[in-house]
Amino acid sequence: MCPIINESQIKIRRKNSCYGIVYLEEKKMPIIHVNVWDGFGKKKIKTVIQEITKIFVDLGVPEHAVEVVVHEIPKSNWGIGGVPASEKFKGIA
Repeated sequence: MCPIINESQIKIRRKNSCYGIVYLEEKKMPIIHVNVWDGFGKKKIKTVIQEITKIFVDLGVPEHAVEVVVHEIPKSNWGIGGVPASEKFKGIA
């Protein structure tokens, strides 16, 4: 079982095999999650990652500290107004 990580442990530069991540010396690293529908495309995902990273760099965050995670979610798993997007937008690409 993996231990719960608290903020004081983030100071340590080491690899934790439980989580498969490397903790850097910075205490606060932004992790931005972006949800898009399945089929968004690798090129668009790359652009989203680059542009979001630039925004945080412009705010003074070191580029290496910015993490962007893009989740491609099937329309059938995405509800809008109580209806799956796959039904609400049926026939629309």
